[in-house]
Amino acid sequence: MNKIIVFDLDSTLLNDYGEVSQYTSKVLTKLKNQGHILVVNTARSYPFAMNIIDFIKPDYSIVNGGAQIVDKNGKNIFLKPIEHQYV
Repeated sequence: MNKIIVFDLDSTLLNDYGEVSQYTSKVLTKLKNQGHILVVNTARSYPFAMNIIDFIKPDYSIVNGGAQIVDKNGKNIFLKPIEHQYV
């Protein structure tokens, strides 16, 4: 049975240098090859997380603290911008 595996970036997927280690990269590749769905979930903005997303190629990315969900092709599945008012 395939699973959906959701992970954060900072202090979870990324090491102390803000990188995906070789070991972690191998594990993610193995999980993908087994057919599991990989999902990044981060408070980072999409542009700020893009280099990592491009590297690990998850099936989905939940970014901007959940205000945006993007598929593996970069297409928005969900987008809820925060409307702000200037006083």
